[in-house]
Amino acid sequence: MKKTILLFIFIFSSYTSFGQILSNLNVSPTGDDLIVDVNLISYVSTISEFINEEHSLVNNIITMDVCYYVTGFQVGSSYDHTFPVTVPADGNYTLIVNLYRSETQSVCDYTELTDTATLDLQRH
Repeated sequence: MKKTILLFIFIFSSYTSFGQILSNLNVSPTGDDLIVDVNLISYVSTISEFINEEHSLVNNIITMDVCYYVTGFQVGSSYDHTFPVTVPADGNYTLIVNLYRSETQSVCDYTELTDTATLDLQRH
């Protein structure tokens, strides 16, 4: 029984060793009528480094991909990023944020989708 419990603990800790979560997501207006600021706070349970953010707008759906390089060392990091997003017209929008882990430092290789969040917003 002890071996089974230890095996479970080992598997669980290995699974969470690259854990990344979006802990907060907010959208706020800027001084420019066409731009909103998307602020996200993410927590990565290992040593990590922000690589990039890319977003697109198709049919009132804003898709934002945020990528971090993650090592295997167990020192957590919290990141607070604000990204400007152009919202060209009044209307209802859906923001989808995808958090990715990368195994390379210079360019995101989208190794793993680790968390996602959706937020509805209205520009008027």
